[in-house]
Amino acid sequence: MANHDKDDAPRSNRPRRAAAEDTYTYTPRYARPADEEASGAGHDGEIFDVEEVGLRDGEHATHGAGSPLYDRSAGFGRTLVRTTFGSIIPGLGLVGTRRTLLGLFLFAVSLIAGGAAAVLAFVHRSTLVSLVANSRNLLVLAVALLVGALAWVIVIIGTYLVSRPRRMTRPQRLVGAGVVFLMSLLVATPTAVASAYALQTSIVLGSIFGTGSRSQTRPNVSGDNPWAGMGRLNILLVGADSGENRDDELGLRTDTLMVASVDVTTGDTVIIQLPRNLENVPFPEGSALAGAYPGGRVWDGYSDSEDSYMVNAIWNEVPREHPELFTDTDYPGADATKMAVQGVTGLKIDYFMMVNIDGIQALIDAMGGVTVNINFPIAKGGHVNGYGDEECGVDGYLTVGPNQTLDGEDAMWYARSRCNDPDYDYGRMRRQSCLVNAIIKQVNPQTLLTRYEAIAAASENMMSTDIPQDLLDNLANLALTVKDGTVSRLVIAQNLSGASTSGALEVDPGDPDYDAIRAAVADAVAQSENGGTAPATSASSPATSRAPSPAAGDEDTDAGTAGSHGIGGTGHDEESSASSPTTSATAENVSDACEYNPVS
Repeated sequence: MANHDKDDAPRSNRPRRAAAEDTYTYTPRYARPADEEASGAGHDGEIFDVEEVGLRDGEHATHGAGSPLYDRSAGFGRTLVRTTFGSIIPGLGLVGTRRTLLGLFLFAVSLIAGGAAAVLAFVHRSTLVSLVANSRNLLVLAVALLVGALAWVIVIIGTYLVSRPRRMTRPQRLVGAGVVFLMSLLVATPTAVASAYALQTSIVLGSIFGTGSRSQTRPNVSGDNPWAGMGRLNILLVGADSGENRDDELGLRTDTLMVASVDVTTGDTVIIQLPRNLENVPFPEGSALAGAYPGGRVWDGYSDSEDSYMVNAIWNEVPREHPELFTDTDYPGADATKMAVQGVTGLKIDYFMMVNIDGIQALIDAMGGVTVNINFPIAKGGHVNGYGDEECGVDGYLTVGPNQTLDGEDAMWYARSRCNDPDYDYGRMRRQSCLVNAIIKQVNPQTLLTRYEAIAAASENMMSTDIPQDLLDNLANLALTVKDGTVSRLVIAQNLSGASTSGALEVDPGDPDYDAIRAAVADAVAQSENGGTAPATSASSPATSRAPSPAAGDEDTDAGTAGSHGIGGTGHDEESSASSPTTSATAENVSDACEYNPVS
């Protein structure tokens, strides 16, 4: 088949065709190398498709076999492969093109960045946590992720433009545009989501962990390992209720009081749970609060009500009774409560974290529920006989069974109900620790990724603390250690008759034996430090409390003085016996307490 020049010059003396046909320009579909055409050789050379290899208008098919234009692998299919590889690893698709050097540079940068991220995630987790547990770092990360996503999309588009054939058909153009759009979407969407998560986390951390706040009771520490010389870090966990249904005169009530005493080396943790209705609460000797309440905060029998003299009322009442003692703190209620709990347990309380009950309910709903074991039909609503008009279980009961998934509202009944609990307050306190343990164990990466925004919003509205933001990275690393450690608990409660009393000490909340409580706490901590083995002494043995001495750098002023970070710090020098022959003060493993053992 003969070729026609673009001016359609005739090759013979035949008359020209009609004018209508002269407007037709013949474009060869197939071509042979020009040297064969000129020499008159036959069709021994392979015929190739001009449109496939991208011959432009006006060009002659003069490229022989082995030339880039003749090579079929340089066609549209190869462009799609390069674009896909360039989407997976930026720069890879440019290698082998006229932009090879740029491709190698981007490829090397991508490998270095990916390798560094992998090392941080799998080898140096503590360093990664330190980097992201900071609101400023997270803000920088959010911006960097957006810039990185934009740059990645530009590389994808550039790879396609550089490697595409010089001429493509309309379907090829549509397919190419679709592939570029799809690859850009796959890259940009998760990166943009990660940027949004980083920004929201930065806002939440900045809201919860403030900067520049004042406290009279927290330690003044700094450095890469701020708690290295402390041995144990004691954090007061407060569950507070100030909801719409609470009487305005009662204000905020700390109905749940727990102390998490953490071994900063091993991560082994003892949770000490205190009853909300302890009375005659002492304060550490030598503190300004001990001077204000020399015999403890004792109800005189006629002022206000007895309820306002319980430990759960100290948050509101003590700063109101002695405002002059809290002029240089932003946490008057927390500082007063921390000093009271120090007087009760003998542990120097370093920080507090308060969780609003309504916030926990929102958190559990954001998580998609929480799974616990239910050993008896837990009443929803109502009162114990003689304490209210509503019958116990007025709103129904939680179903007995293992691995019951509860929404936020039912989880609150699980943690707060007691009217039909065989162990009354002790049983409720046990369920509260089970709920906390379940939440910690069930917040997994999949839950965080799929429900992150709701969880972050719930967390922002449910928590307050005096932990400074610049210690958050250290606290996060300590939490990783705690996750791998053993958690045990000691419950101080009333009415333990008939209850399984492992890890419990029975007290009379109206007239508690605080020396017995401090001895039980000392034994529980010693047991945890001994790997779960009970110490030679028990709660029934005499225990001596050490008088407090101010720790170096502690932010202690008029509200109280700092004691030991271990046992002691109450300022009660006298020896006393903690007699409770029907109870065991050895700590109980939380997992054992939360197993499915239905009540017959």
